Amino acid sequence: MTNALQTFANGITLGFIYSLVAIPIVLVYKASKVFNFAHGGIMLLGGLILYTFLYHLPLWLVVPLTIIAVGIMGYIIQRIVLTPLIGQPILSLILATMALLVLFNSLSVAIWGAVPCSYPSILPMGSIMVGPVKISKPDIIEILVIVAILGLLGTFLNYTKYGLAMMVTSEGHLLAQSLGIRVKIIFALAWIIAAILATVGGFFVGYKLALSEYLPEVALRSFAVVLLGGLESVKGAIIAGLIMGNIEAFVNFYLGDYIPGIGVIAPYIGLLLIMCLKPYGLFGWVRIERV
Repeated sequence: MTNALQTFANGITLGFIYSLVAIPIVLVYKASKVFNFAHGGIMLLGGLILYTFLYHLPLWLVVPLTIIAVGIMGYIIQRIVLTPLIGQPILSLILATMALLVLFNSLSVAIWGAVPCSYPSILPMGSIMVGPVKISKPDIIEILVIVAILGLLGTFLNYTKYGLAMMVTSEGHLLAQSLGIRVKIIFALAWIIAAILATVGGFFVGYKLALSEYLPEVALRSFAVVLLGGLESVKGAIIAGLIMGNIEAFVNFYLGDYIPGIGVIAPYIGLLLIMCLKPYGLFGWVRIERV
């Protein structure tokens, strides 16, 4: 029983990471209908920018400068690369984001080198016991920060002018324009927020495992989370992340000694099974076309 509770706690921690990584993909898709294959590269590059600031600037300057830097990066991606492709075949957008992934990975290696970069130890060490479950202090801080971010994001989307405009834009670009919403501004805002959230995700993953070319692989797993939760659903991304995290944790705990690496592929197997029953994901919009 103790092992099961400990595994569940580990799955929750992993699930929150997957949710945080998946939500920016959902936001970009909701606003611009672009599935962002470059997300892993943005995570890596944003994480490395934060890494550089942490080693060269006082801590109180790191957060605002990182937000500004990665926000500009998100705006440039949307304005220079993707805006000219509006109205073009969807394959053009897919190839553009895949090209950005390769570009960001190459830039990361060219500037910071191929050696994994480790963050300085800025989070408290050690762990605490919650009943029979041991939770590390960095994991507790990670969960609290992610929950706070999700709360702020929910408040922004539901109670602010631009957040509500983003929700309307997700219903349809022509509908949003007919209501006087400047859709291009919403596109840019979605990419800026996505880049900032990607950097936070890159920090938490990189703090545990160091920053290297493996980081986009975590984003690749989050694609499964997005599809499971539903392409347009932030709530779905949160719930699906927790489901995927627990699937990986439990399968790895019980079968990892017998089948190395089974925990990594188990979420994809679960995704395939669920998608056969619910092709639009758990909370995705079912689109009905009438002829």
